[in-house]
Amino acid sequence: MVFGIEDKNVLVVGASKGIGKSISLGFARERAKVTAIARSEDLLVDLYTEMKEITDSNHAYYAADLMESDANKLARQLISERGIFDIVVHCVGGSLVSRNALGT
Repeated sequence: MVFGIEDKNVLVVGASKGIGKSISLGFARERAKVTAIARSEDLLVDLYTEMKEITDSNHAYYAADLMESDANKLARQLISERGIFDIVVHCVGGSLVSRNALGT
C-alpha cells in the first residue's frame, strides 16, 4: 500500500515486539523515517537491522523504560536529535501504573 508517508518522521513507542514491531516495519516499508523506543536494546537492534534491510531511511532506536525515565528529558532529546515527529504511535503493553507504585 502507498499511504503517502515517505520521508515522514515517525516515533513508535513500544516498538521491539508484537504490534509495535509490525507497525515499525510497516512504516519502514512506506519509506518513513522510523524512531523506535522500547526497553530491550537487543530486540531494538534486531528491529533496526530489519528496517534497514527494507529501506535505508534514516531509522534510529532508543532503549528506554518510559516508566523509569524522565519523559520530558527524553522528549527534548528525541526532538533535538530526530526533529519534530509527524506521526506518533504509542504501543506500550501492560499497565501505565509505575512498577514502583506496585512495590515490584
